[in-house]
Amino acid sequence: MCTEKLKDSGKLCIPGMRLSLSNKEFVSGPGTYELRGYIYATLCGTLKMEQDENELPMTEIHWYHLSTAENELGVVIATAEGSPQGISMLPISWSEMQCPKTLVKESRKVARVIPENINQALFPVKNNSTTELEIEQDK
Repeated sequence: MCTEKLKDSGKLCIPGMRLSLSNKEFVSGPGTYELRGYIYATLCGTLKMEQDENELPMTEIHWYHLSTAENELGVVIATAEGSPQGISMLPISWSEMQCPKTLVKESRKVARVIPENINQALFPVKNNSTTELEIEQDK
């Protein structure tokens, strides 16, 4: 595979992500759906497109089935049906998310994300390299 002929190699896709216009050059295939003249992803994965001068582009999509069935799993990022592209829903409870633009609410099993700096918040470490200044009041 020639690197000059690769386009969008390794582009990550999530369900509902708009991939391209639906026209003679691009048609909806497995793992995608067509809506209002655009092709959208139905699965998570990577998109690879190869174009040859004499042939139509060949699109290969690798997909993965994701599940939140286990207790410790949940949704981190979601987009609502009919929301503008690039607008992520916000969690409003452990079982519901809402689009900030359209105010559409959807039931989702929301993930309980642990912040990266949780250890610093729970166990603050005093840094000895800094100098503490003390001000004495004259009596």
